[in-house]
Amino acid sequence: MQIRCTQIGNHSQQINVVCIEKDCQNLRICCPSCIFQHAHHLLSLISLERLNEWIKQRMETIFVIQNSISEFKLELNDIINLNTKQLLEIGDSRIEVLIKGFWKFDDFVRLQFSLLQSSIYNIRQIVKDVTTCFKDNILQQQSFNYPKGLLNPQIQDIKFKDFNQPMPQIVHNRDQCRAIAMNKDCSIVLGGYDQYIKVFEHKIGKLKQIQLLNEHSSNVITLNFMKKSNHFISGSCDKIIIIWQMNQINQWVYLQKLIGHDSSIFCLLINKNEDLIISGSQDKSIKFWQKQDKWQYSQSITDHIDIVRSLSLNEGQDKLISCSDDQFILIIQQSLKDKIWSVVQKIQVDYQGFRLCFIDENLFTFQPYCKQQMYVYEMNRNTKLYWKIQDIKVNCGSKNCSLFPQQYIKSKGILVNKNGKFINFMRKKENGEFLNEFSIQFEVDEIFGQLSDDGKYLITWDSYSREIKITNYKNL
Repeated sequence: MQIRCTQIGNHSQQINVVCIEKDCQNLRICCPSCIFQHAHHLLSLISLERLNEWIKQRMETIFVIQNSISEFKLELNDIINLNTKQLLEIGDSRIEVLIKGFWKFDDFVRLQFSLLQSSIYNIRQIVKDVTTCFKDNILQQQSFNYPKGLLNPQIQDIKFKDFNQPMPQIVHNRDQCRAIAMNKDCSIVLGGYDQYIKVFEHKIGKLKQIQLLNEHSSNVITLNFMKKSNHFISGSCDKIIIIWQMNQINQWVYLQKLIGHDSSIFCLLINKNEDLIISGSQDKSIKFWQKQDKWQYSQSITDHIDIVRSLSLNEGQDKLISCSDDQFILIIQQSLKDKIWSVVQKIQVDYQGFRLCFIDENLFTFQPYCKQQMYVYEMNRNTKLYWKIQDIKVNCGSKNCSLFPQQYIKSKGILVNKNGKFINFMRKKENGEFLNEFSIQFEVDEIFGQLSDDGKYLITWDSYSREIKITNYKNL
């Protein structure tokens, strides 16, 4: 059965979309012409046929909670079964932690349980009402609420500028994610959750956690896959860079730790040959690490006087750009003779920046801190110096930028530029100018993510939903 949209404006199109955004103020179900009412949360639009799957995912959360509680009860039985003498042998410090832990647990239960009961009651009432409506055949008299098309949908996938939104993936609802990476064939996704790295298997928009890595002792800030080898690198607030490899039983294990920075690692790069790692840190330095028999420290650039936020290598792999909280962009070049890197230009900017990216040998982009313009710099062919040639209007809507590297997909001519609450998708035209094609707005500015190398998948995590979401772009 096809249900037509009756919104004002003569839409009269088949309803095929539902909005699952938490605080959406518009009608939840709509036709393609209604999509623009949800422009600020396009990631929350799904086809009607996927609504059941979304509900099932929420049910899976209940099962996870049930299993966790059951395991917790079994572990508590081990304490209950101890006699008095054994309890004394535990020691005062452990008993202190145990008692305080239970008090915190009691406080949490008292605070949250009433809210949980209220939510359960409201959902049960809705389910009861829906069931009654179907039994009484009332739905045939209604034009919008709960159409029969939900039972046996014949619906095409929602498309908006070749945009296909699969189900959001609920990966974790508590830990803070600060870095995301996807490997070359999009089969593995990494998430930096506090000091842990979660490894997920990715199949057609669905994620399954397969491993938890815990070699870091503080927040993981940056993750980068290598393209030629089965390795990835991670940087953390513990000042350490770790190189990881997959062993013979398909488990990720650390290969080597690079120690040399005096503070948090904020950005990492790997060159195309995968024999050079470049790192930027809160200690204001940029360090170069070369691979010989093992990875080892090579040299440092110390011209920045504040946190190094972002790095980018050119296509020729002999020129590096960096931005910092000191309001300078450094142009760093490798000499042909001795292969030493040195600063050849310093560009002073009016605002600090968190991200920049080479577009080609002569062009790079820079996003000033939460400004509604992105700067474009071009190299003068005579002086070989870079100058700002263009300001491009971009969306922002916030005063916090968070880490989310700029990324240019050369094969698609697409630049991904996160700014405040927005992820801006910009296309490079044949004349070299950039056009802001569209933006995705989130509820918050704390967003981390990456576009896959082929431009097919956008993977994001935000602190509002606390979910990893994978978006499939069919013809970006």
